[in-house]
Amino acid sequence: TTTEEKSPESFPEVFPNPATDELIVRSSELGDKTEIEIYNVMGEKRLTLSLVLGTPKGEGLRIDVSSLVPGIYFVRVQTDKGIRPARFVKE
Repeated sequence: TTTEEKSPESFPEVFPNPATDELIVRSSELGDKTEIEIYNVMGEKRLTLSLVLGTPKGEGLRIDVSSLVPGIYFVRVQTDKGIRPARFVKE
């Protein structure tokens, strides 16, 4: 089997970390067919977002996380190039 190496730019950058009200997800792979899901540590899906045509890629996607309870969360960024993970803390 082979493993496909990814450049560091392809992995999502999530900030601020820790987050309070807003999380920004930025990746070179964000595009018109991107879906972002946020899970808690129990594996329960808490948020799902889909990017629409014309979403600006350079500044990242702003996500309202104010409704999430404080804790550790996992971000799953799915694009036409694959699935990329990230993690953040909600204060």
